[in-house]
Amino acid sequence: MTPCKFIYSIIITTLVLFGLQIPTHWLYLIFLAIGLVGIISQHSARLFLYLVMAYTLFIVFYAPLITLSASLAPQFQPKVISILIITLALSLLGRIFLYADRAETIERRGLKLILLAALITVFFQINKVLPYSSIAVFLAVATISYGTINIKIFSTTYDYKKRHIAIALMIFILLPFLNLIQLDNSKRTIGFIKYHSVWAKENFPYTTADWTLKSNYSYSEFSKILSNKYKILNINSEKDLNEVTPQCDAVIIMTPTVPFNVSEKKSIKKFLNQNGKVIVIGDHTDLYGHGRVINDLIQHAGISINYDTHFEPDNWHGLISFRNTLMGKVRPLSASSISVKKPVYVMAWSHNWVSEAANYNSPNFFGDLTWTADDKFGDFPMAITAKVGGGHLTLWTDSTMFSNFALYQPRMIQTIDHLINNGAFLSSVTYYYSFLIIIFFALLFFSNKHRGYLLLIIFFISSVASGLYLIYFTETDGYYDVKSQIHIFCKENIIREVPSNRDPELYSLSNLYSNIARYDLQPMWISENPSRCSTNQTCIWLTTYENYNKWNGYKPTHIVVIDDHEDISKLGYKRIFVNTEVTSLGLSESSNRELWVTSDSKHSIVFPETTIFTSDGVLDDYTIGNWWAAIEVSLYRKEMIKRFIDWIRKKEEINLFHYPKSGIVPGKKRAILIQSGKEDKELRNVDFDVLEYEKKKYVYLGGEMWGIFHKEGQKYFIVGGPETSDNYLKHRDFRFLISIH
Repeated sequence: MTPCKFIYSIIITTLVLFGLQIPTHWLYLIFLAIGLVGIISQHSARLFLYLVMAYTLFIVFYAPLITLSASLAPQFQPKVISILIITLALSLLGRIFLYADRAETIERRGLKLILLAALITVFFQINKVLPYSSIAVFLAVATISYGTINIKIFSTTYDYKKRHIAIALMIFILLPFLNLIQLDNSKRTIGFIKYHSVWAKENFPYTTADWTLKSNYSYSEFSKILSNKYKILNINSEKDLNEVTPQCDAVIIMTPTVPFNVSEKKSIKKFLNQNGKVIVIGDHTDLYGHGRVINDLIQHAGISINYDTHFEPDNWHGLISFRNTLMGKVRPLSASSISVKKPVYVMAWSHNWVSEAANYNSPNFFGDLTWTADDKFGDFPMAITAKVGGGHLTLWTDSTMFSNFALYQPRMIQTIDHLINNGAFLSSVTYYYSFLIIIFFALLFFSNKHRGYLLLIIFFISSVASGLYLIYFTETDGYYDVKSQIHIFCKENIIREVPSNRDPELYSLSNLYSNIARYDLQPMWISENPSRCSTNQTCIWLTTYENYNKWNGYKPTHIVVIDDHEDISKLGYKRIFVNTEVTSLGLSESSNRELWVTSDSKHSIVFPETTIFTSDGVLDDYTIGNWWAAIEVSLYRKEMIKRFIDWIRKKEEINLFHYPKSGIVPGKKRAILIQSGKEDKELRNVDFDVLEYEKKKYVYLGGEMWGIFHKEGQKYFIVGGPETSDNYLKHRDFRFLISIH
């Protein structure tokens, strides 16, 4: 065993271990660099060809092995078992097929090393004695490679001439141009199957008329952006399905909850067989039975959506990457994982995420949303495209990110474009790849004369099947209405929505960002720091004071300072305390909000080239709450967001909001407070100051808490909860109902 051969083993094992975490374009560049060196160095040439084939085998067989290992041994990380199997298979294939003429066998030494490595790996996985178990896995798998390969992968008797390597490199360099095959821009007509879901609705527009979950969870904006780029045909009945589907290039099925009958399934299969594309979008925990409906519809494709909640255990802002794109990472909101039983093209993976089974005894079928011993842990497919007949089936497992409140977050629309337009070509190649690789290995087994050329053919097919060559951007052009588009510059975590049961990021503006679309505007996140905008574009920079002060590049006309830096006073601001009063109903504690304002009580300052607004304590998530609004949102929230929109549109500056006096005075009316479903027996005499706003009657109770005045027959009530509070941290789980007598 030479040191060079051992280095081969380590490099190969490293890529197998971490290949899915390396962006595709970096892998392409790494392999290309090794290949270029291979023109001069025979060792690099061997490594180059072997790496491509090894990584391809890993990509193709990883999904089925993950599914198998997760089912057989859920106590282990599925990734570990899959890597062990794949690495061993690669080693054995190299020995058996590439050295058939020499008929070499595995040495006893190698068998001992394999056994030792397997025992070490199992030990570390059971006991978790090392804080960095991945290191132990790496060493174990490297030992397996060392013991099995020895590493005489390529026959030393074959003369690797420079022209063979040059041919391989030419093929590899030209492969990116096959991108043109992948990107299918002919899909200009999309059918939307809408009559099979009681969940996915679009009949609640995202406007200021309704701030509740009805409009937040509606898909009206999703339909709007699709209609900007494609011709949309609504499929609202079985008759439409039969008549409209043949006119479509692609069909979208969003969280179907009503089972498809035999005739409908035949129509969809016929569409697939006629080169159509079907995009199925699911969600978490088989909610409303949508998972069972999806699996019944796609069972013939060899894939299924799992009845689980899929999340990154330590970070609810966990991101996933789409393969073969430069679009960056995207954040699912409440996804599920996918089981794979046949060769498919896996478009996106999660890495070290938790798969928590549905709990049908809890709201929305969520479990405890924490990593426990009975949960699965590892890498899971989250987006796949499978070849079905002459067409292709794409499955994505998170519909929430396409709902109104989340749609305009970073890379959501790029994800839509990716699901519609990509994956078909690679799914076809992957489908046939398992058969092709067997055929060519068989040819290698029986042929000695043209082994070099056969290796080049295998390399070509491997490169195509693994998708290493596809380095492309996804598009947003055409989805946005140019006249309504607003460019946003900021760090991504500032505008990312958080789950309703989690605290927001410090200085987060996610609620403000998501509500911009209510005013017929379309926010588009661009990058962290601003780039120059055209004169007809509105550009907003959300940044800290320190970054604003140090930035020497282009500054947009609208700047939002998000933090509470002490030097903000240098801009012309001063700190004040806003007394928001204490409610005598016991709904809140005393609250004095600290704000930055100008001398004339404005939150915004106009400079010659820019206008600046300080959002801390005014429109940050801690102040206006989150998107989860089942009743109504507070009057303050509506008013301040409206002022922000007017500021963007250059209509007016942002003025200080003056809270009304609560008007709670003893001796007027009797009220019974019902809190968290339990009646407070204490009777209280109160007087409410009722404010009419947008045809709704609001009651300010003090302490940044609002209520909605409601009449039912001869009875009068005031209802409220977290959404009617102006402070996110308070009253998170607090619901109240006040009966007035």
